[in-house]
Amino acid sequence: MIKNIYFDLDGTLIDSAPSIITGLKITLEKYGYDIPDYATLRKCVGPPFTYSFPNYLGIKQEDFAGAVATYRNYYDKENGCLNVDVFEGVEGLLAALVKRGYCLFVCTSKPEPTAKKILSSLGIDKYFTEICGATMDAKIDTKEQVIKLCFSRAPWHKKKKLFSLAILNLMQKVLVLTV
Repeated sequence: MIKNIYFDLDGTLIDSAPSIITGLKITLEKYGYDIPDYATLRKCVGPPFTYSFPNYLGIKQEDFAGAVATYRNYYDKENGCLNVDVFEGVEGLLAALVKRGYCLFVCTSKPEPTAKKILSSLGIDKYFTEICGATMDAKIDTKEQVIKLCFSRAPWHKKKKLFSLAILNLMQKVLVLTV
């Protein structure tokens, strides 16, 4: 029996809200947009920019590419992404699951290189069989696309894969999925 467990990253394993919100504020200020209230900024933690920038922040199409580049500069190049904390108890849980023979996976809308960088800096990447995320070119950026990518990299038996893909069609957001 294969035992795979899938985790979202932001808000499940790590508290990344402060660093993401800082990056959003820097971006909005640079482009002259009003900074919305905290609740609105908080909605941007998790969804891909292709959704959150226009829908929550009102970033116009003509500013989109530059806004993403500004955010990425702060978050990735200036290492704003490393200003995160692992939630209490997470590392112990991961260690216990691996000890019991589970294969652990991360499925995140965050770009995959960034997710790997964060988890490595926190010292918890060692617990994961695979860390899957969005691509930098946004060809893969929705949670569903990332989950499909993760499933394609997972060690499966054919029967298990079919069962899991049926579950995928029902999921909007993955917190934890055991198979």
